[in-house]
Amino acid sequence: MPPDAGHKQSCARKWFISLTLFLSTLTPSIIAVAMIYTFLDGRMTLHVFFDAAVIVAVSAMIFIFYARDIKDTKAENGHAQEKGKKEQAA
Repeated sequence: MPPDAGHKQSCARKWFISLTLFLSTLTPSIIAVAMIYTFLDGRMTLHVFFDAAVIVAVSAMIFIFYARDIKDTKAENGHAQEKGKKEQAA
């Protein structure tokens, strides 16, 4: 069942998407610091490297998904506003 227009505009949804984007941006930075610490500590293995790569990849996919969702929502709102302006002009 597709969500209605009110669902996409809810304040809670926007807030949670913003929080998710922030955390998915912060995660690779934390992983990079952890990887540097692990390397300098001499405990860097291929297993640790692949674990970090998977975490960064998942974080990037989450970021892309929600960034596209925001872009699509803005495009839908812009299209609806343009349609409303054309109807008012007619």
